[in-house]
Amino acid sequence: MNLFFMSSIQDINIRFKESVEKLIDSGDALNKSAIAGVLNIKKSKFSEILNFRMNVSVELISNFCEAYNISLDWMLYDRGDWKKQASGVNEIGQEYFLRRNIEQDIQAIPIYGLDTETSLEDLFESLNENKNKPRGHISLPNLPKCDGSTYMSGDSMYPLLKAGDILAYKIVHNIDAGLFWGETYIISLLVDGEEYVTVNYIQKSDKGEDYVKLVSYNTQHQPKDVHKKSIKALAMVKASVRYNTMR
Repeated sequence: MNLFFMSSIQDINIRFKESVEKLIDSGDALNKSAIAGVLNIKKSKFSEILNFRMNVSVELISNFCEAYNISLDWMLYDRGDWKKQASGVNEIGQEYFLRRNIEQDIQAIPIYGLDTETSLEDLFESLNENKNKPRGHISLPNLPKCDGSTYMSGDSMYPLLKAGDILAYKIVHNIDAGLFWGETYIISLLVDGEEYVTVNYIQKSDKGEDYVKLVSYNTQHQPKDVHKKSIKALAMVKASVRYNTMR
């Protein structure tokens, strides 16, 4: 079982830039232009990423870590040393406690499923009234207070999150006061009378305070600005659990 505490896209961008600077300072790379050449990326685009005007892509991270022997665990999750160990063993598959949260008593976090009959908004409301029966429970040490958990669907956050991962969440009751920019959220949107549930980073929108920008980790999904009024339910992802065993 893997337990991942989420890194925001801003954190990953910062670590990417930090590793570029470390490579140059250590002499492992001549300069930024040389790194861009190795990665087969235009210098102008590389500069945009290093100046935080563009997010680093999954493909670029993978190529960069492979080319310069950088730990993917460190890049994505801030786990361990920035350089791979001599053994080359990838540490993914162990439990991660990457966010330095205050210790909590071990919780029995209920797992809820979503179906065509139940919307995310209905689920959250029913939790307040103790009407919804969970499918099971998970217990994780040192985890901040959570309201419940559910299963990841879709590929918006691939490969950070995969379909079937269990997402432990904390419900956001006030979107204006409860948002932390760059964090990962489960979001219920009402579009033309239809509910869409997605998992994305939430960032500030250029359209103004009435909008937010939904950003996927999967670069095949384009960022989207949505009006706050279209968000019917919202929860911050506190942790994810992935099972790698076969039944």
